[in-house]
Order: sequence, then structure tokens, then C-alpha cells
Amino acid sequence: AGRERPINRPMPLSPSSSKTMETPVFIYDLRRLKERLDLFGEVHRISGVKVLYSIKAQPHAALLRWIGPKVRGFSVSSLFEARLARDVLIERGLQDHPLHLTSPGLRLQDLEALKSLNVTISYNSLEQLQRWEESGALESGKTGLRINPGLSSIPDPRYDPCRPHSKLGVPLEDLQAAINMNPKFIHGISGLHCHSHYDQPD
Repeated sequence: AGRERPINRPMPLSPSSSKTMETPVFIYDLRRLKERLDLFGEVHRISGVKVLYSIKAQPHAALLRWIGPKVRGFSVSSLFEARLARDVLIERGLQDHPLHLTSPGLRLQDLEALKSLNVTISYNSLEQLQRWEESGALESGKTGLRINPGLSSIPDPRYDPCRPHSKLGVPLEDLQAAINMNPKFIHGISGLHCHSHYDQPD
């Protein structure tokens, strides 16, 4: 990858830039990014909803340093991303900002490291939740469950996390069946994670 430039001092572009710039390189439009982040701030002000930035698409420290103070925390999908996000938050003096992790590939051997980073985990499936519960890994008040509400409004099913047979989250009917079998099952769950899509028009 190209050298990372300080995000708070973007390099000015000119018609000749493409001839002199080393590639590959990432170029961020900070004006558009600020507009989106200001919108998140407005959502928080009006509703109290805490917007987390998912770092999966752009796990670049310089960009995350710039975004960190403008959101309420980060959403991560691996131990590597959790470490990166926590380092950025500490560096920016935002230790109280939360980290939320959900992943089909959650590994029990990462448990202690995730605990040390103060990560809230949303389990991706009933099987994953049961496996971690049997290991004694579940923490009261810090356990979430990722659900699939089955509401699809994205035209391309390749990018639709709510499509039929998706592996991203528990279908609502499966969750209802689990609760019917064991009503106490839900008592350890403190929140629900629903994966939507940024291009969703509805």
C-alpha cells in the first residue's frame, strides 16, 4: 500500500497530481466525510441513538483518528480491528467510547484479549452463543445477539445481509423458537444487533 499521509493535512489535488502521485494511494474527500459525520451527530442529538463507525471498510489508523471524536464508538469484526480501534480511541482520549464486535468467526482463544479491550460481543448465531455460554465466557450486561429480521430492500442479493439463508444473524423465527423452548434463554442478552446496509433506500 502507499504511504499513509496525515489525515488532518490532506494533500491538495491538481490536474497534474495523477502524474506525480505515488500509487497505490487512498484519497479521502474530507468535506463529504464531514457532512456524513455531522449528520450522525444530528441523529444523536435528536434521538439519543449512539452511532458507531464500522471500521471494516477502512481500517486505516489516520482516518480512524479523524473519525473517532465524531462518532460514539467503533464496530469491529476481529481481534485485530478491536486492538486498532482501542489504540486509536486511547490516543484520542476517548477511552469511554465503546467497542462492539460481531463475527461468524469469533474464536474462544481470543476471549481474554477481547476482555482486556473492554469489547461488547454480539453473538452471530444461536450455536455461537451456546458455545460461548458453555465455556463460561458470557458476561452479564455485555452480551448481545445479532438477528436477521428478514427485511430485504437491497436489489443486489450479494450485498444483502437479510437475504434468505444469510449467515449474518439469527432469523427471527429461530430466535422465537429458542425462547419458546427455554424462556430463560433471553435473560442473558442485553441488546440486539441488526445488520443493515448503507445503500438501503427504504
